[in-house]
Amino acid sequence: MPKSMYVKPEDKFAKRTITFEDIPVCEYDKTVADEKKNFTKEEFLGMYADMVAIREFESMLQSIKLQGEYNGKKFTYPGPSHLAIGEEATAVGQAFTLDANDFIFGTHRSHHEVIAKGLSAIAKMTDEELIKIMEEFNGGKNYEIVKKYTTGKTTKDIAKDFFIYGLTCELFAKDNGFARGLGGSMHAFFLPFGIFPNNAIVGGSGPIATGVALYKKCNKKPGIVVANAGDGAAARGPVYEAMNFAAMDQYNELWEDGYKGGLPIVFNFNNNHYGMGGQTKGETMAYGDLARLGCIAQNQMNAERINGWNPLAVIDAYKRKRKLLEEGKGPVLLDVVTYRLSGHSTSDAMSYRTKEEVEEWSKLDPLTVFPQQIIDAKVATKKEVEAIRDAVIDRNQRMLCWLLIWKSLPTPITTNIPITSKASCSPTKKLPRWTIVNAKFAKPRKITNA
Repeated sequence: MPKSMYVKPEDKFAKRTITFEDIPVCEYDKTVADEKKNFTKEEFLGMYADMVAIREFESMLQSIKLQGEYNGKKFTYPGPSHLAIGEEATAVGQAFTLDANDFIFGTHRSHHEVIAKGLSAIAKMTDEELIKIMEEFNGGKNYEIVKKYTTGKTTKDIAKDFFIYGLTCELFAKDNGFARGLGGSMHAFFLPFGIFPNNAIVGGSGPIATGVALYKKCNKKPGIVVANAGDGAAARGPVYEAMNFAAMDQYNELWEDGYKGGLPIVFNFNNNHYGMGGQTKGETMAYGDLARLGCIAQNQMNAERINGWNPLAVIDAYKRKRKLLEEGKGPVLLDVVTYRLSGHSTSDAMSYRTKEEVEEWSKLDPLTVFPQQIIDAKVATKKEVEAIRDAVIDRNQRMLCWLLIWKSLPTPITTNIPITSKASCSPTKKLPRWTIVNAKFAKPRKITNA
């Protein structure tokens, strides 16, 4: 060791009590109406649009995987499909405060995080930055396709087409994918937007993200790092090692001034209550509440449990925790309460939970609750909200068209215009829409020392 600390026996044998701070649980319970002064109409609608983008993208995969078709057309998708249907608000809330200098690492279930982070990066970048990225990626090949067939009127709209198109190509093993089709569903990434490769090993991103956070700290690079994991990863040794490494005492006790403080990383546990088919609380884990795991560090990793089905609650947490990280008070552990309405994968029969449980959670679906809050708060009309939804779904349908037949497409193309080609993408039926309802989570509480 470069430095030593004298170990006094009387200190080690001294009589005392080890205490812990209370851990907040779902304290933020505000609605759109409560936050009207703190967000713009465009921001509220943007959150909803990004949630719809995720839901439609994954609904597309689910439909193709289970029925072999999407939007009335036949498709084949032999790759893996670990869907996060129901967890959209969690990802959109996380990405809202992040920019391209903030790096995310994901899991086998990270389509939602990738899409949310990409769309958030696009919203924050200048037109010049976006054009440069699109021109440079894949020798500009993707950008040329998008420019030729897009209906987008602004650079940001075109960039959204570019991003969803590249991601779709990646999942369908096409050369225009972000990893040339070699990464697929579980290894999607796009570095210009701060999206680093996902990891199919349970908890595998924990130590990798921690290493990147160490790099940022040592080199005084801007931005924070987010290590996404599921609650099932909370039993993995590498995850514990990563959290301990990120919070080591030496950062404050031994490191020189200017470099003191824990690593700038958030261990973001998407707590959907299941590790495959095992319930983490009450069955496969010992922690009771996942947020307790933060107690491995003296600062308890600033641990908090938040309502991941309210994007505003996630945004609030990331704003507060980011400030701590920038002050050198990291790391952070977030126990983000969410729920996957779909199975572990599309082959999952979900025999480990009841139909009634899924139906009860479905009543709180953020894709129905959040837009209703927007309407009730008079931020936007129902017609405006539905127009946002329809436009996002239309974009997703167009991207799959481009994937298959872009060489023969007319200019421009929308899903309402028949296409003369071997595979027409004009819709033959309307996809189901989500019913808008209103609901809220239980009142907040604390995890106490008792």
